[in-house]
Amino acid sequence: MFDAALVNKISELRARLIALRGPHHEAATATGGLPIYADLGGVLCVTPTGEVRAYDSDSFSVRTVEDPVWVEIALTRLASLDPALSAVAPTRPEDAGSCPACGATGVYWGGVCLRCLGRGWTSRDGR
Repeated sequence: MFDAALVNKISELRARLIALRGPHHEAATATGGLPIYADLGGVLCVTPTGEVRAYDSDSFSVRTVEDPVWVEIALTRLASLDPALSAVAPTRPEDAGSCPACGATGVYWGGVCLRCLGRGWTSRDGR
């Protein structure tokens, strides 16, 4: 799914996080991905191949995320980590406007804005 440059960048960031025993290094090790979002439901990680996986730190289980809403949130967050990863961001439609819920920040009350899925914009159809 991702080109070689994206694969290398994700792998580099993941290896750095694990080496430094940074936040969610257990999720990175268990999923083979880069942790990019966490809440009470677990940690979302994106693998170098573009698969989104969820890690549950209570049960130590890993599952593939198939819900398109959470996949989009994961890819939006991934794209915001580094300019080299911006290619995975969703394309903003021409009719999109700033999200009225989060003021175009993609963040609402300290978490991902679920109205715009963290993008900071919504299209005419409300997504």
